[in-house]
Amino acid sequence: MSTRGQQKSKYWPTAKADAVLGPRAPRARVMSTHYPLLVDQVCGLSHMIDTSASYADCETETILWRRCAKVAEEAGEVISALTGVTGSNPRKGVTHTMGDVESELLDVALTALCAVAHLHDNEGDPVLLLAAHACRVHTRLKASIEGAS
Repeated sequence: MSTRGQQKSKYWPTAKADAVLGPRAPRARVMSTHYPLLVDQVCGLSHMIDTSASYADCETETILWRRCAKVAEEAGEVISALTGVTGSNPRKGVTHTMGDVESELLDVALTALCAVAHLHDNEGDPVLLLAAHACRVHTRLKASIEGAS
């Protein structure tokens, strides 16, 4: 097996994870502490968007299109930030940090989770749906990698 998956990320080193989650905190315990709040925040944000004045006269399908398009818009902001980190635009040079990229990626994730919450009338557990989806993807990827060996 390759050691590549075991290397520490230079963008999210253990020290930073420890600063956010606490030194050597069991990740499952931390997640269980914050999990209900996260679900409430995601569903609450989605509800605020759905009941905002800008959506008042919209058809259901229009709202769904807007919610999904917003995910794509946020993804574009990730690319813009990454371009700013690498200085790929010679007119602008380096304009962003990896922290900006991280923030934009989190905006994409949050926007997508809120869109999923919208699909379920802002009830239920979009975070649990994400966890189940991640498990299915992990299983498929693992089988694919093991099959290629």
